Amino acid sequence: MSTLYAFEGATNPNTSLPLARPSAADMAAWAYFDSLADTRRAVWLEASMPQYALGMTPAGLIAGAYLLDRCGRRLLTPHPGQLRHPHIVTDSITGRPVLAFGAGGSSPNALDSNNNGAMACASVLDVSGVETNNTPIFATGTGLSVAFKTRIPVPSTTANGLAFGTFTGGNLLGSYTEVSSTDAVIAGFNGSTGLINFRTRESSGSSIAGAADRRDGAWHDYMIVYDDTGNTINLYEDGVAVTPVTGATIDFSTAAGVEKLLIGGIGNSGTVGGRFVGFAAFIGILQGPVLADATARTALRNLMATR
Repeated sequence: MSTLYAFEGATNPNTSLPLARPSAADMAAWAYFDSLADTRRAVWLEASMPQYALGMTPAGLIAGAYLLDRCGRRLLTPHPGQLRHPHIVTDSITGRPVLAFGAGGSSPNALDSNNNGAMACASVLDVSGVETNNTPIFATGTGLSVAFKTRIPVPSTTANGLAFGTFTGGNLLGSYTEVSSTDAVIAGFNGSTGLINFRTRESSGSSIAGAADRRDGAWHDYMIVYDDTGNTINLYEDGVAVTPVTGATIDFSTAAGVEKLLIGGIGNSGTVGGRFVGFAAFIGILQGPVLADATARTALRNLMATR
């Protein structure tokens, strides 16, 4: 059995701060990540733990800024083409720390829709020269489950003390493609309509869209499930299912260098939108149709309610 990486009395080696004891909601949700942790086939990201050493100095980007995947032990660092990272701010609604993308900061760390804090897995090799960090999270023939909690500001307003422009939403998560963005799985929000959208590729494959404009400044949680046995994509907004997409395919690319985890920076200005601009409290990815199970969905919703 794997370990949920936060224990009472333990300390963070980077800050020497005590780590929080896992809550009942943590442990109930962890049961669905546990079997995938050792093979690095799941991702658990949030901003509420002191492992997250994201910050700035007056001179610029803090050296070694990173975001730790609590489940797969991936280390995410600023995308090499963006050289920005999200801020951690205290949310005005929940009072909890959240990741802020796409607004705030001062030069050279100012965030905007083009340099908004995209985080990619750094390349880390073991003693044999084998990649141990930036392993693909998406794979053919496995199915997929995604859960996240986001707050998309109303365009041209201020949220959490940060001024946002006319574009909010965009692509929250996907795969880091060293080949082409058309090879990437994407989940995010259409920058024109505010609808959540999940696509199996940037401009092809299958897709499912939400039912309402979520650029409303409120927190919402989402779960997406691709069941590869029934070829169905299901989407749940705040626990409510939208009409499933049947006959779907996850058109994963098998090209070298694709299907690796990227947060906040995937895609272009196509169907889903540009890079992510907004707030995220939790991001989870699990290989397999794990969240097709109603009990699992309840556990993840309960977890996200505490974030």
